[in-house]
Amino acid sequence: MRLPVLVSRNCTLANLHGKVTVSSSRTGCVRLGYSGVGIFDPRYDRGIWSCSGEVVFDGDAYFGQGSKVSVGGNGCLSVGDGFRNTAKGEFVCHERMRLGAGSLVSWDTLFMDTDFHQIDGKSASAPVSLGDNVWVGCRCMLLKGAAVPDCSVVAAGATVTKALEPRSALFGGVNKVLRTGIKWNV
Repeated sequence: MRLPVLVSRNCTLANLHGKVTVSSSRTGCVRLGYSGVGIFDPRYDRGIWSCSGEVVFDGDAYFGQGSKVSVGGNGCLSVGDGFRNTAKGEFVCHERMRLGAGSLVSWDTLFMDTDFHQIDGKSASAPVSLGDNVWVGCRCMLLKGAAVPDCSVVAAGATVTKALEPRSALFGGVNKVLRTGIKWNV
């Protein structure tokens, strides 16, 4: 039997109560836990898939070695065609998260649309949106309310908590926009 989703033996399927839609029936168009980065040891870097909500794959998608995906009961995760996470990405979706087509997310990243608690009555969740053809460097965090527009770059170590300007390059550490109107290639 041929299936569109391939799951590595180093990936635990913790919760399968949600709904998953895959637009392609091609074998292996969605891969969970494969193709890591050479600095990670596959014996110790285990991935986790937990889905109580909804996940929609609009084509090919790769979540690398040690990546963790958690979609809560009311959450909806939309993954664009050609999305790639190299390794050890953590994606926590309790409301709405979009991972854009052709985007590349490096290792040790955290995408989270909730902080699991309210402060001063403010909502604990807000959508996270990663546009198409976006490059996110290693050790970045995109937290609730983050919106990275198409064709942008988020440099290593940056934390995004709000909408960025179109075609931006966000510098890590101090989170300063270095340039707008940029182009990048793999």
